[in-house]
Amino acid sequence: MTGHDTGLWGMADVMTPMAIRVAATLGVADRIAAGTRTAPELAKETGAHAEALDRVMRHLAAVGVLVRDASGRYEVSEKGGPLRSDHPGSIRPFLDIDGAMGRGDVAFANLLHSVRTGEAAFTAQFGVSFWDDLAADPSAGRRSTRRWGTTRWAARTPCRRRSTGARSDGSWTSAAGTARSWRRC
Repeated sequence: MTGHDTGLWGMADVMTPMAIRVAATLGVADRIAAGTRTAPELAKETGAHAEALDRVMRHLAAVGVLVRDASGRYEVSEKGGPLRSDHPGSIRPFLDIDGAMGRGDVAFANLLHSVRTGEAAFTAQFGVSFWDDLAADPSAGRRSTRRWGTTRWAARTPCRRRSTGARSDGSWTSAAGTARSWRRC
């Protein structure tokens, strides 16, 4: 194997995507930009375990999302910039595990359940359907979908022809039972 960041292994790795989502959920990039630079300081502000957070942040530094200096202080790299809420291309709301899109992404960990049973992975993960979960906490949807109506979001939204699972509101239900947006081709 020539490296973990290339080929099939790079596509299958789940550590980096989850570490990025944890950083987005905790607002790590925003806090670093505001001056909180060490893992213990960030842990205190976020209610996280300092050593565990530092391990996640070290990983993010190893993949170029953060930069760590010799004293253990972190900065947000150019690659990590979109994790900041004030970045023009911010994707933080979409990655926030506490938001609707983030919870939907986490449900994909149960995709095998869906493939074996035909049941929604979201329901297996959280005990309720995506739509019932969203109805129970509308603020989670607002946190994730602040930009769904913008041109920037529309450009990123997959083009789909109406198919099984498509809804008239411009969303569709994935194999994991989570909602995804679509636009007409």
